[in-house]
Order: sequence, then structure tokens, then C-alpha cells
Amino acid sequence: MFQALLFSFVEASPVSATPDLRAPLPHSVDASWWEELRTTLHRLGQVPVPQGHLSHTPGFLERLPAHLPEVGEAGVGLEVGTWVASHADLHWANLAHGPLVFMDWEGWAAAPLGYDAAVLHAYALAEPGAAAVVREVFADVLDTEEGRPAHLIICAEIVQAGERDPLHRRPAPTRAASPWG
Repeated sequence: MFQALLFSFVEASPVSATPDLRAPLPHSVDASWWEELRTTLHRLGQVPVPQGHLSHTPGFLERLPAHLPEVGEAGVGLEVGTWVASHADLHWANLAHGPLVFMDWEGWAAAPLGYDAAVLHAYALAEPGAAAVVREVFADVLDTEEGRPAHLIICAEIVQAGERDPLHRRPAPTRAASPWG
């Protein structure tokens, strides 16, 4: 097997220096930027992905309740119904503005429907205004039963990584309250 990497210089600035937002979005992240992001992710979802190239293994999906016990206790369904081509690492440091550019593509794969949007949402929660815009722009996938696994997967990833990584400890939830009631 061979792997080739192609590097290109990007003159645009990343939306954030870190995967999670720590400040409000730049002014150049305007309505046209959001529309272009939405259109680009939709088009990406139409691209064929090589057979077996998945963002998450079946084993990881089976272990979600270990990282999100409330999900297992509530009996929330974890089946992924639709897999689509995704960047699969689309956080705020991998997106540029002025113009929109997706960076750091080594993880692209088939991911659960809405996964890229769910990652952006999870990493925007410290900035409620930005999180609300992500939810609004991608409501057609995030606010559906098919979009739920994407949210659960990124939450489990953040919880798992937060146990060993300060970067992910910031957005990781506390165990004080369960969102499942």
C-alpha cells in the first residue's frame, strides 16, 4: 500500500487557533460563508468513498456507552443509518475564512450523516452564538434521528480524549447532570 500527501500553501486564516472556539467568530464568517460551508459539505457528502474507509470502527461505536453511560442507561439507539463522505476532522482550526478553505484532509472517510456539522457544533459550545448558528444552518441533519449518532460520536470522542488531553478537557462535559433526564 502507498500513501501520498499533497501540501498546498493556504493564505487564508483559520477560524480559530484551536479546534474549539474560545472567542466569537471572526466578522468574515458571515451568511455567505455559512452558505458556502453548507453547500460544500453537501457536495462532499455526494463523493464516493473507498470501500471500508470509515471514520469510526464498529468497535468504537459499540463502546459509546462506556464513554457516555447516560446514553446506554437511557437505551438510546446508536445505529448509524447513513454513512456519507466527510472531512471527518472538521473543527474550527481546520476551517479557514476569507475565503472558506477546508484544511487537514488526512482523515477523510465515510462518517455518519451530519458528523462534520456535529463536530463543529460540539467545538462551538463555549460560544453559544456560534453553536446556535451551527444548529440552525445544519438543522436538517442535526435535528433528526439519523443525525443523532453523529452528535453522540463526537461527544464520546471528546469525553474519551478529555481524560488524557487538556485540549479536549475544556469542551468535555462534567458529570453533574445528565442530558437524558
